[in-house]
Amino acid sequence: MAVKVTGIGSLPHQEIEAGLALIQKYMGDWPHWPQFPARGWQEEFVPQYVSPLIQLGLVEKRGTKLVFATDGEDFPLRLADFYELYLAAQEGESRALAAFALPEASASGLYALVRSIQAGNWQAQGVKGQLSGPITIGFQLLQPDGRAAYYDEQLRDVILKACEMGARWQTRFLREETGLPVIVSVDDPGIYALGLSTHITLTREGIKEDLTTVMTAIKAEGGRTGLHCCAGTDWSMVMECPLDILFFDAYEYLTSLLVHIPALQAYFQRGGEVAWGLVPTSPRIETETAESLLARWQEVLAALEQRGLDRELVLPRSWLTPSCGTGTLSVAAAEKVYHITAELAEKIF
Repeated sequence: MAVKVTGIGSLPHQEIEAGLALIQKYMGDWPHWPQFPARGWQEEFVPQYVSPLIQLGLVEKRGTKLVFATDGEDFPLRLADFYELYLAAQEGESRALAAFALPEASASGLYALVRSIQAGNWQAQGVKGQLSGPITIGFQLLQPDGRAAYYDEQLRDVILKACEMGARWQTRFLREETGLPVIVSVDDPGIYALGLSTHITLTREGIKEDLTTVMTAIKAEGGRTGLHCCAGTDWSMVMECPLDILFFDAYEYLTSLLVHIPALQAYFQRGGEVAWGLVPTSPRIETETAESLLARWQEVLAALEQRGLDRELVLPRSWLTPSCGTGTLSVAAAEKVYHITAELAEKIF
């Protein structure tokens, strides 16, 4: 039996059906809903997931930037409305939770995949969703003076609560509309900045607290939690969160995980899983094959065994993915990434 495979999120396609066909061909057992940034700015990584804040009038697109409209006269009223909706959603009001839904204009792939599953076109074992994490969003959304919203305590709280309810809504939507087991991954590359001199206010405990808030919301709706960061970070911090599947770039950043072997062993022993991003989503894909990446996978297993992690512990808890999303690649390169991922999965077992 092949190792389980899924994708990280984005595809370069503009045609929705072509993107779904690619996922169905190579990742049909555990499809992810595809993000299509090439279809417009609304489907880009951060704008996609803050669309509820845009609809509520808290965030505006100003030129190429997304800015909290704190300089607007009605911002305090809109902020009060936001907290009222949040509290109602927290108390279980479905209508309030719907205010945090992703609109189809911002997530065409989500709705297209759900409709296709409902039509009986898939024989999937489960389905994967994803959303941008609060750290990354906090760095990307701006205050009117150009500073990151993360550095304003009030705005940071709004972002975290929006992520929390967005995660709750997406998990419930996928579970109820497909009837399948659901994984929702928090994609938060911003956590790589922990320890950098340019981000001295970013703390280990603060990141853990924020990620735990979002993951707890996913679990409350019956989903399994994921975390993806396409860079090296303090993985022991991440594995201390209520995490089920760690998605990481094992092609470029394997060493960053190998320095946390005690934490990884404890994580595996409590049932945690790792999605090894062994298939590069960079120009290096042009020189890699399933055979060359199989050799790299054997090197991964050997490195783990040298550090006391037996492959009998690792293999049942392993997934295979591309190293990151493919939205910045050409369609041909993305198709090669997905083809090699599926081919490599067949070779691993």
